Amino acid sequence: SRAQLEIQYIEALGNNAKWNDEIKFLKIMVLTELDQWAKALEELKALAVVKGYAFTKTEADRMEQLPKMKNESKAELLSTFFPGMGQVYAGKPLKGLLSFTFVTGSMAYGLINILSGYYVIGILTTAGLLQKFYFGSSKNAIDETRKRNFRKKQTYNNFIRNLTVQIIQ
Repeated sequence: SRAQLEIQYIEALGNNAKWNDEIKFLKIMVLTELDQWAKALEELKALAVVKGYAFTKTEADRMEQLPKMKNESKAELLSTFFPGMGQVYAGKPLKGLLSFTFVTGSMAYGLINILSGYYVIGILTTAGLLQKFYFGSSKNAIDETRKRNFRKKQTYNNFIRNLTVQIIQ
């Protein structure tokens, strides 16, 4: 990425003790934002050695617990075949239950209307409701998965950033 290229360029300019900490900090931040956590941890551990910083057991354990990202395609697929399961997979079981309830309720409403002889109303209202709830469920599953992944990533990256600042100070 461009940020990595800029850091490499700055590093190539020479070893200026004044800038070493800032360059290391930026490099670790860029790597974490690019989800290259293994490389970021290597840099962080190397910085800790240079600075004589000893990680606590809690810090060391938390550093190694990389965020587990959920797959957006899997959430969409689950929601497509089992309405609400994509939301459950994304960590939102109540939204999943509501989605399932709305989709099955829409189908039941349409079926009751058709069986009662209201064919046009049954077909049109069911088509409209299913379009909203069924297809909306898949989109919502993707959105919830993205939000979950973003929160996990931000939490971990904030931890690494705070730890890096603590080591540099």
